[in-house]
Amino acid sequence: MGAQKEGFGFFFGLLVGSLVGASVAIILAPQSGDETREIIKHKAKDAKDKASDFAKDLKEDSKDLLDRAKTARKEAAKAKSETDEESSVVAESDEENKDEEDAQA
Repeated sequence: MGAQKEGFGFFFGLLVGSLVGASVAIILAPQSGDETREIIKHKAKDAKDKASDFAKDLKEDSKDLLDRAKTARKEAAKAKSETDEESSVVAESDEENKDEEDAQA
């Protein structure tokens, strides 16, 4: 889980750094105001699309993780149930053996 948080932090930092770098480059570039506004408009649209894609991927990954967790929980409950059944069978068998030993004695 910690590695995922680190990965998220890295990509978030990469996104923010890219936006800041692009903004500084656009502001300092020698071009007209109309050209600069057009570039900013396109860069903002690209950033919005990338953020939307990232959010979509994150949502899909979280759904997959939730499904895996649900499956693991069901498997654990099934294994516990089977273990409980085996334990009760062993306990009954032990009790029957003890009763037989007491009857023979």
